[in-house]
Amino acid sequence: MNNSVEHIVEDYEGNLWFTSSRQGVMKIVKNRFSDISKFAQLEPMVVNSTCLKEGYLYVGTDNGLVILDKKYKEVENNLTNLLTGCRIRSVIVDRQGILWLGTNSDYGLVAYNVKKDSWKIYNVDSGLASNRARVVYQLKDGSIAVATNAGVNIIRDGKVAELYDADSGINNMEILCLEESPDGKIYAGSDGDGIYVIDQGKVSRLGLEDGLKSEVILRLKKDSAEEGLYWVITSNSIGYMRGDL
Repeated sequence: MNNSVEHIVEDYEGNLWFTSSRQGVMKIVKNRFSDISKFAQLEPMVVNSTCLKEGYLYVGTDNGLVILDKKYKEVENNLTNLLTGCRIRSVIVDRQGILWLGTNSDYGLVAYNVKKDSWKIYNVDSGLASNRARVVYQLKDGSIAVATNAGVNIIRDGKVAELYDADSGINNMEILCLEESPDGKIYAGSDGDGIYVIDQGKVSRLGLEDGLKSEVILRLKKDSAEEGLYWVITSNSIGYMRGDL
């Protein structure tokens, strides 16, 4: 039985539609994703965080740091050697161009100056609550908020300046995400106790009674188009909040 294509049309998104004599209607859609691991010929690995800086892709994995250049060629340097075998949970670049890497290792939080190829380590020896740094976030004033498994620290002027933990009102130390409001409040999404709101040194909490469908907060994301609007990804829903509601 012969099957022939009767008609081909391209829609406004660039997808191709075919009508055939026996197979009905078919649609060909271009894959919107690129397999960077395949391009770079990387071994299978768990990737926890990525950060793009000056054309280089920094990839935080369960077994160290991978750096890829614009041609997806792997780059090795003093930083990748330092973090060999370390579980890296969070990678960001701040407004001064410093790379911050939250690790689950003796190095805790690493601040790396790319231009000088130098780093500073923040761990329990320098006042960090724990060496398990899960989330790193830069605040509007330039300070760095880091969530560990023993509380949320604020790093200011190169020193660990503040700690918010059980004594402050954070009962669940497993903080999965951080965001900041326009008026300087820090929202910390926890793994089972809702959202903690850190405001001028005081901690309050948003939970089921405030409209959350689950108190496992996987991600908080500030809306880029509407100020004061935040998307909330929980274990069982996607919601949004304005302010603390």
